[in-house]
Amino acid sequence: MRSYFLMRAMRVWGLLLASALVLGASGGAGSQFIGTWFDSKGKPLDTRVLSVGRGCDEGWVILNLAWPLGSQSTGTPETLRQFVRDPGAKHIAQDQLEGTFDGDATLPRDAASSGFHRGDWELRLSASDEHYAYLVSMDRTERWPRSKSLFGCA
Repeated sequence: MRSYFLMRAMRVWGLLLASALVLGASGGAGSQFIGTWFDSKGKPLDTRVLSVGRGCDEGWVILNLAWPLGSQSTGTPETLRQFVRDPGAKHIAQDQLEGTFDGDATLPRDAASSGFHRGDWELRLSASDEHYAYLVSMDRTERWPRSKSLFGCA
């Protein structure tokens, strides 16, 4: 009887694990960044403050950040900064960005927390280098380059 329950539990665990892998895989590249972000007090951020979404096609992600930090963007270049996650530079021409993506970056010493987070990820910015946004988790730091102009999809 005991082995029956053990076998049953292992089967259920296997199904749950398989489901999690499938759901994670179907989320696509960068899906962990897409959705609601929160401030330092756990309050959901208005999308005019920070939003993260897919680019015009699958494979790249855009982080829209109101500027100055914490304000609400009107969607103009003066009030909005965009940072791009395009591993392998497959979707955006390098000359449209102020730098390169790094999926295993070193965080600059002056990179300060914005207080904005989603799950395990936190947004940090460096005062000495405004060309990048740093997305930091417990085991990884990604460096996203700033776009030279605002992207929009036709």
